[in-house]
Amino acid sequence: MIDRSKRNLPALLWVPAARWVAHASQAVEPRPQALDLVPTGKPGEFKALFNGAPLAKVAVEMVAPSGWSRSQNSAEDGTVTFALPWKGQYVAEVKHTDKTAGQAQGQPYAEASYVTTLSFVQKDGLASPALPEPPTKGH
Repeated sequence: MIDRSKRNLPALLWVPAARWVAHASQAVEPRPQALDLVPTGKPGEFKALFNGAPLAKVAVEMVAPSGWSRSQNSAEDGTVTFALPWKGQYVAEVKHTDKTAGQAQGQPYAEASYVTTLSFVQKDGLASPALPEPPTKGH
């Protein structure tokens, strides 16, 4: 629960979640959590769901081992497709805000903010480009 009373805003319920899958090429059943992101079994395709229903037009961000990232919105059926050209660990993130008021831990809140990440390792593909060197002091 995030207290926002100093800004004259009602409390916000923050609900983080994370998932790791061994292979993004295999379909995964959604969890009963509110916000989920799962591989569909089609190459590079994922599905965003909220309370078990497809979540349309939500931004999904994919980050590759090299630091490369892309963001695109899901289709009406909740699916989004990314090219995954490099070997290595990828992380996808989806966020959703539900404006439905409720109660958690005996406290009322005005809206809930959900964030879910999905991590997986791509075994096939090109070698990942090197990460850029950090800037040195004085330059």
